[in-house]
Amino acid sequence: MKVAIIGAGNVGATLAYTLLVRDIVTRVSLIDVSREKAVGEVLDLAHGASYLENPEIRAEGYEGVADADVIVLAAGRGRSRGSPGSTSRAATPRSPRRSWPTWPRTTAAPSSSSSPTRWTCSLT
Repeated sequence: MKVAIIGAGNVGATLAYTLLVRDIVTRVSLIDVSREKAVGEVLDLAHGASYLENPEIRAEGYEGVADADVIVLAAGRGRSRGSPGSTSRAATPRSPRRSWPTWPRTTAAPSSSSSPTRWTCSLT
C-alpha cells in the first residue's frame, strides 16, 4: 500500500516513520512545498528504515498522489522557534501565501466488496 503525505514537518515525518516501522505500508511519498525539507526527511527515514524489508520512501511533487492508496494532509503553518504556543504567523511579518492545489470534492462510502475496511471515493 502507498501513502502520500503532504507536509514533511514533524507530524508528516513522524507519521511516515510510524507507518514504515509498524509495517503498515511499503511505499511512502513525502510531499512538501520545501523540496529540500522533504528530501532531508526521506534521507533520515531511509537511514532509520534500513533494516526493514524493501521500503520505498520518496520525496515527490504532487504527482506522487496519483497512485496513492491513502493521501494524508499534514501540512500547515509550523510553530516559530520562539516561545511555546506562538505561531510563525504572529512571530514573523506577513509573507505571501504559497498556493496549494485545488482538490476536487470527494464522497467517501464503503465499497460493495466483502472487505469492511475498503472505501471508495467518487469525485463530485
